[in-house]
Order: sequence, then structure tokens, then C-alpha cells
Amino acid sequence: MVVKKLIALGTLPVLLSGCFVPLIVGGTAVVGTAATESRGIDGVARDNRIRSEITYKWVVEKADATGIDVTVYNGKVLLVGHVKDQLTEKKVLEALKKVSGIKQVINELKVGGGEGFDEFTRDAWMTTKLKSNMMLNNKIPFQNYTLRTFDKTIYIFGIAQSREELDAVLKEARAIKGVKSVKSFIEILATKKPLKRGEDPYAQKEGIAFQNPETPKEK
Repeated sequence: MVVKKLIALGTLPVLLSGCFVPLIVGGTAVVGTAATESRGIDGVARDNRIRSEITYKWVVEKADATGIDVTVYNGKVLLVGHVKDQLTEKKVLEALKKVSGIKQVINELKVGGGEGFDEFTRDAWMTTKLKSNMMLNNKIPFQNYTLRTFDKTIYIFGIAQSREELDAVLKEARAIKGVKSVKSFIEILATKKPLKRGEDPYAQKEGIAFQNPETPKEK
């Protein structure tokens, strides 16, 4: 199913070529590159390692994760999609306990049912539209954000340089036509000086000033 979607979107040939592009899978999209985003190359590599280890554990534990999409950002793991029953969901979550480096698991899985093509294209459109709007907004360094959309809910991960930037991102997300809800996992970064659009803040990182109070608590 995933391969068919990638082919339909014209994404699979690019993946096979070894090039990096924003990737849309299962109604979601990845925004940003390791070279320019706030996590830095080490942070992106760490999150990629966690994601790879998760998928490996699912195979080893024989957990059916066919309908699940995984996002990892700064050690936070978001699971969206469908599982066939509660036993499958439990097995999927149990496997994550054997993966090192996970700080938080955000379980947004739905038991039963499945994502139809109409739902998939709708969610993909929302993600693409938000990504485009963020790129056009000069208040937002869009490369610092990772987006996922599932069941008309937009999930946003990233590191904002200020409360004003965070508010600008949330405003853009809430303005997307048809969005049901916006769940923010954006952190605010303390820096020595204001950063210009496109400037890499990673070298100036002193720590997270505070976690966005709108972030849902871990289930």
C-alpha cells in the first residue's frame, strides 16, 4: 500500500535515486533538512536511528505495524494510523520500550478501520498547504519544523526562536481549510541573539527555555 502511494505521488523514483526531498507518506510530510534545521546533523541522525530501531523491533517482535506512520523529533515518537485490534496496539507499544533514546511516546493510533485514498489525499493536501504557507511567511524559518497530518489533525514538531514565531506557526496551521485540530510539540529555544531567516541556530543553542504549554501530556 505504501509503495503504491509513493508511486502515485511520484516520490518513489526520487527515493530510489538517493536524493533528499520533502517526503509525503501516509498523508504526512517532512519539512527541513539536517544541514539547516535547529536539531543539527547530530540530532537528525539520532532521531533517524531511533526510527530505524523502532521499525526493526517491530519486525523482530512480529508486531503488525502495516498501517502505522512514525515521526521522531528530539526523542519524541509520534504514532499515527490504524491497527486491527487492541492486542496489536499493545504489541506495537511494548516493542517501543526496548528502543533506547525515546523521551516520549505520543500514541494517536486508531483501532480498527483504515485510511481510504480520499482521506489520505486530504491529509496530504493539508500538510502540503501548511508547508507552503510557512515557506512564504518571513517570520517562520520553515526548515526547523516537521509536520504530520492524520485524520484532519495537524501535528507540529520543531524549535521556535521566540514565542512570536511559535504563535505565527500555530496561526498558519489553524487557518488551513478543513483542519479539525492542531497539536503542537514545538519547543522554544533560548539563544544569545536573534537569528536571521535561514541562519543555523544550532551552534548558539543554550537549551530549551520552556516547553510549549499547549503540548498534550504523554498518554
